[in-house]
Amino acid sequence: MAQHGDMIQATISIRDNLPGKSVRPEAIAMNGKTIRASYGFTMGEGDRYPGEVAWIIDREDDAGRITWIAEGDLTDIREMV
Repeated sequence: MAQHGDMIQATISIRDNLPGKSVRPEAIAMNGKTIRASYGFTMGEGDRYPGEVAWIIDREDDAGRITWIAEGDLTDIREMV
């Protein structure tokens, strides 16, 4: 289970199977990009993706587009030490 201080490297793979949820164009533009990110928080019942971890994207990797991404939109996740 992810926790404060955890860092990962992963590839953004925006899911398209969530009925009723639109994807921000900024996120689509980053689809397929490999990023580094650190643990942000685990989303609660009132959040967009309850129970998923929100990963905070490294500033060097976000290019000003998005600041966090849900774990369900990441593949090839590797822990960084």
